[in-house]
Amino acid sequence: MKSAFLMIFSLFAVCMGAWGQVQYATPHVALAAKRLHIEQTDSLKEGLNRIEREGMVLSVILNKEGVVEHIGQSIFAEELRRERPLPIYDFVEFAALSQRLKLTDLQLTYKEVKFLVGDWQKMALLNDSTDCAVQQLNSKAYRLQWKTKQGAVMVCMEFPTKYDLILGETRTQIEADFIAKVCRHKPGSYSAEGTHPENADWKKMEWDGVTIQRREGEHYIDTLIHNGAYYWEKDSLWVPLVDARFPEFSIANLLWGEGDLAKEDYPLEARFVCSGNRVEVRQLTIRQLMDYALQSGCKPYVGFSGQENGELKGSLFFYNSLLGYDHVMSFTVNPDLIGTSKLTFKGRIYLFSPTSNVKTLIYEQKLIKQ
Repeated sequence: MKSAFLMIFSLFAVCMGAWGQVQYATPHVALAAKRLHIEQTDSLKEGLNRIEREGMVLSVILNKEGVVEHIGQSIFAEELRRERPLPIYDFVEFAALSQRLKLTDLQLTYKEVKFLVGDWQKMALLNDSTDCAVQQLNSKAYRLQWKTKQGAVMVCMEFPTKYDLILGETRTQIEADFIAKVCRHKPGSYSAEGTHPENADWKKMEWDGVTIQRREGEHYIDTLIHNGAYYWEKDSLWVPLVDARFPEFSIANLLWGEGDLAKEDYPLEARFVCSGNRVEVRQLTIRQLMDYALQSGCKPYVGFSGQENGELKGSLFFYNSLLGYDHVMSFTVNPDLIGTSKLTFKGRIYLFSPTSNVKTLIYEQKLIKQ
């Protein structure tokens, strides 16, 4: 009797879940769903779906939590999305749908979208089999061009690389979404073995009588900002450097997942500086932040400002060239705790700083050469 009751209760719970209210990632997605009567998601698979409504084919994206992340006029081929993932596809598809259904004030919302050929009405003629070429112009703007099978240009549009335009939300909403997601994020595992110096581009250096091999990596804006790693020789092998005598080198290795330091995760007390100088304090880990930023399309770089009052000071720059922003974290650690499980980070994080403003911020940090 008890098992029968549990079975009935479980079936009831499943049904209630299927009949429950659909969740949407953003207000504009919810607006499109309401207008198109997309009220059930049980027939949709995780990822990209194609469905028909009101004589048009739509793209609908469902994430692994069952939340509808995108609804738009189907314009971009699934192969293009897969082989060249860009954040602009959802933006353009929703904009085309919004025009057809008059969902938003186009003059205001899309005032920075310029047509070199065609217009919003021509966009209605496009579909996911129309030949499309996408360019990013010096990381400052996107140009998209669609052609007929005969090679004639049907539509050519341009718009700036601005995260708030492309993501289609206010800065306040985008910040809140980032904070919520990074705090829920579960980072992946990292290899602690590192790369042997013979297999990469390395530069030998002498530091306090110790021979160190540096993997050059890349620089960002200034040579003081980089993503290089550091190795030294132990037991006739070159291994990632971990030593409190070399705090900058050790912390850089930790951030990139190099060596023994990467075997553990470390607490991060994050003070997120949001719009209007509002500060939100969250407890997470350094690996949560690094991993989520990477998955969001950012490339990380680090620079150090030396030590003050017994703390090592540094700055992390998460550059997103596809959306035109940086997350910038000024952080401190106790260098004496390097190599121990007691190491912690304290960081002040400025989210979604326009890349054009970051250069000034770098010089204010008074970074030092390594």
